[in-house]
Amino acid sequence: MSTTAALVERARRDDRAAFEALLALHGRTLLAVARAGTRNSVDAEEVFQEGTMRIWRSLASLESGDRFVAWSCSVVQHAARDRARREKVRRAAPLTDRPAPPASGPSEQRRRRIVDAVRSMPAPLAEVIELFYFGGLSYAEIANAIEMSVPTVNSRLTKARALLRRTLEQEDPNHD
Repeated sequence: MSTTAALVERARRDDRAAFEALLALHGRTLLAVARAGTRNSVDAEEVFQEGTMRIWRSLASLESGDRFVAWSCSVVQHAARDRARREKVRRAAPLTDRPAPPASGPSEQRRRRIVDAVRSMPAPLAEVIELFYFGGLSYAEIANAIEMSVPTVNSRLTKARALLRRTLEQEDPNHD
């Protein structure tokens, strides 16, 4: 059994010293992977930290201790991709910064009512509405961005749509 495999087996039994030894052996490689997937060294450090936390939490899913390096590099690559997706969502213009259409007719009034209704929602519901309808993200992309499962995204969107419908009907029951 290799040194890495032996350390993996110990780390699986919650031996933090063994896990730290794994990071001492392979940390440079993992940091290089993090740097390759990010824009700067600060982001790389954060991706490295996030990746190592994911590795620690999911070490039990590693089938063979001898595959630790390849598997952990993959985990760090996923952490870098997830961070890039989250940053893309964060950099997107918020709902309130969208330019208003030139006309101020009925469609502008409806848009304002919808924006106000979304703003009044609880944050988790407003977030999925904004990401789906205004950000154009898929359910899977939203799940990655908010670090939840696709079924959770689906559930939140269903609740948010129902709340939006009720709110708009209460404001003007004859209009929608």
